[in-house]
Amino acid sequence: MAKKVVVAWMLGVSCLGVIFAVIFLLNKNETIVYNDSYIWHIEPDPDNGSEILVRGGKIKDIRNDVNKLIIALNNSWADSETGRSDRDSLPGELPRIRLQKVDRQTAIIEIVNDQYLNKMGSSGAQGYLASVTFTLTENAGINSVKFIFEAGEHAMPGIYDRSSFAGFKTMNEDGAKKL
Repeated sequence: MAKKVVVAWMLGVSCLGVIFAVIFLLNKNETIVYNDSYIWHIEPDPDNGSEILVRGGKIKDIRNDVNKLIIALNNSWADSETGRSDRDSLPGELPRIRLQKVDRQTAIIEIVNDQYLNKMGSSGAQGYLASVTFTLTENAGINSVKFIFEAGEHAMPGIYDRSSFAGFKTMNEDGAKKL
């Protein structure tokens, strides 16, 4: 009788172990938490107060996957805006980009909640468009970005490429000048 109890107990423990292993494997989260290291982002220039476009050091890990670049842009933008002290003065939903398609090396992007983009000021809107354009053109199959949104005072829809933002100084995340 004692042997049967021990065997039943061991069998029960083994089954529980298998159940926990299966649950762990099913719940394994393979989602990467994207941040500014996966995109081109704007930082203030400590020398003169202007803005610098900074190439994230991890962008090379996802540049061949347009969908991951879109996810990184949407996540990074949301993270950067959550700390804004004046966020109550802007519409609640942050701008999101949605890829319509890539046609002849142009990514066609819809900006969802473009009201936010048009209320963030000229430099904020230009920085946003530059960040998206530089990030998406990291992909070898994309040379330009066509933005679809309602025109506003601070941002205009249209086709942009890196030369559209020639006024921005660029650099790598490690501080080396990017040409």
